[in-house]
Amino acid sequence: MITFISKIAFRLPISPQVMDAMGKPSSGLASGTIADLGNYDQCLAVEAPDGDQDIDFTGQYCTLYLNPRNVPFLKKIIYRFQENGEYVGRADPLKWLSQDLFLGIRIGICIPSKCSGDEIEYMIHTLLGKYGVKPTVTGCELLPHTEKAPLTQTQACMLALIASFTIIIIFASLSEYYMIRKKGQRDRSVSKAYAILRCFSAVENTRKLLSTKAAIDSDAYRLRFIHGLRFFSASWVILGHTYFLIIPTSLAESLNIIKLQEDIWFCLIGNAFPCIQTFLFMSGFLLSYNVLKYLSSYKKTLAIPILLLLARRYIRLTTPIIFLVGLFLVLPRFISGPIYSEYKGIVFGSCEINWWRVLLHINNWVPFFDMCLAHLWYVSVDWQIYSTLWVIPIIMLRRKRVGLGLCCFVIMATAILVGVQTKANGYQPTPIYSDFNVNRTFDAGNEVYFKPFAHAGSFCVGIITGYLVLAYGAYKLTTAAQGTLWAASIAICLLVVFGPHKWFAGAPHEGWDATIYAATHRTAWSVGLGWLTFACATGRGGLLNGLLAWKALIPMSRLSFSAFMLQTVVLISRTMVARDRLVFSHEFMIKDFFATYMITYLCSFFMYLLIEAPIGNLEKMLFMGNITKKETALSGFVKTGSNQQVEHVVTIESIRKKTHRASSCSDLKTVRL
Repeated sequence: MITFISKIAFRLPISPQVMDAMGKPSSGLASGTIADLGNYDQCLAVEAPDGDQDIDFTGQYCTLYLNPRNVPFLKKIIYRFQENGEYVGRADPLKWLSQDLFLGIRIGICIPSKCSGDEIEYMIHTLLGKYGVKPTVTGCELLPHTEKAPLTQTQACMLALIASFTIIIIFASLSEYYMIRKKGQRDRSVSKAYAILRCFSAVENTRKLLSTKAAIDSDAYRLRFIHGLRFFSASWVILGHTYFLIIPTSLAESLNIIKLQEDIWFCLIGNAFPCIQTFLFMSGFLLSYNVLKYLSSYKKTLAIPILLLLARRYIRLTTPIIFLVGLFLVLPRFISGPIYSEYKGIVFGSCEINWWRVLLHINNWVPFFDMCLAHLWYVSVDWQIYSTLWVIPIIMLRRKRVGLGLCCFVIMATAILVGVQTKANGYQPTPIYSDFNVNRTFDAGNEVYFKPFAHAGSFCVGIITGYLVLAYGAYKLTTAAQGTLWAASIAICLLVVFGPHKWFAGAPHEGWDATIYAATHRTAWSVGLGWLTFACATGRGGLLNGLLAWKALIPMSRLSFSAFMLQTVVLISRTMVARDRLVFSHEFMIKDFFATYMITYLCSFFMYLLIEAPIGNLEKMLFMGNITKKETALSGFVKTGSNQQVEHVVTIESIRKKTHRASSCSDLKTVRL
């Protein structure tokens, strides 16, 4: 087939280059290697001169799918293997071939620029259609031999914004350096104009990022363990995404996805989903802790602190996301590859259409493939839960039992709703990537996992934990009682992580055990964290508290929100620029994880300096009064929380300072979430 096409379409002098750039039916088909990407760059570099030494045509790279679903003898071959016990169960190729998302065996082909994908598809169909093979040609791309297409309006604005912020940061940093080294005015009053400029200083913002000072009797010291929870949870997210944020048709030995999940220890990777509940739990805990501790004696109307609370949270959540979406839409200017050629419309087109949903935090209410940067579903869920359930801690200021009752009601109601949906529709209890029916995985995600009601229970457990720490933190517990609570906490968390192993290994998930797990495991994980949080916050954490509160984790924790946002962009770029197949094995994926981790946190640091810190400082000036050189900035705050943008819970002190328009916020006692 390839020889035939090359002879009729290419001139003889370039035929060897074209033939060599062509993908061939891959070896290792029996182990799930269903792709050969060919040589993308070599194909695009092909040039065919005409008689006048001008370029007649160039090489064009396309992706060819050959779907053998209707090949008569294929079933006979597979049945022969199955008689020997091979390719049975989830490894049965016939089950995968029946799925709509399976397009076929993937081959990268090189064709003349004068030909269209439809023409090549017709030619191949003429040759192979009578044997039951269905060809599909997609993702055709030419190397631009003229000037590149002009920047889109979005790309131009984004690049201009980055350049402008970079110039301001450089100028602010040089000014800060000059003031420190020449004037010695770090601790002297300065003008408001300089205070605004200083918000952009890389020198000052790096100092704040690396600062670990906290008074031993402060909340900043008592709650330092949350930095560790946030850091390890963010790392867990990156690890899970490294393994599963991939395109199966670009893999070598894709059957390893099934084989690896048969190992119970793979649950630590394949079932990384509880880390999301950790973030929501921490968000609820810190909201409850701050409101109940600092607003309990506030007698005036709570409208002002509530409005400030929600406004500040929205600004600090949304501003970095705006930057991220803009940055993502600029990315196509700098990447290319065989996979990018095919999937650019799906990956980047969704952001061009649905970017506004991200800004309104409703990204989770569209199907997975229509989401702009699908991992931002979590930010939408967090905002929806936070902006709805903030009222519970406020109620608890006056009616603690009513507030606690509301928490219990939300926990039970949402668990019942998830259980009913799972049982009635046969949804997976948790995403199972080895399920041959991939549509079931996406259906469960779209209808349950991406919706706020599935995660509200974790937030409410956090609210209850914040109340318990303040109300019963000084209560004396016997050693036996503490040991029992530690054992129960560990057992619950282990059950949540390793409980789905049998479903990962291929057991059916239509029973009541799957329904109960689906309804309760997210809240159960938060209950397990509840005792850990209570113990560490009240001085009972021991060595574990020492590890989680380790000073080295504090700066990494502060970068965790940026890392959460950027890690998917890094992984998408990895896949899009790949020139060869990725190997799905522990050796490759672990190395890829560490590379992704380092790149992500390095990019997070620059994003922190460029957007996160400056916007946070300006927002602080806007809502909390004028900032002077003498302010203590972050030293009076507890720098803890979920993998979200840093935020402040408005306290009595900050409200009074805002009311009286004080010029300094040095004595704030706010807790940063």
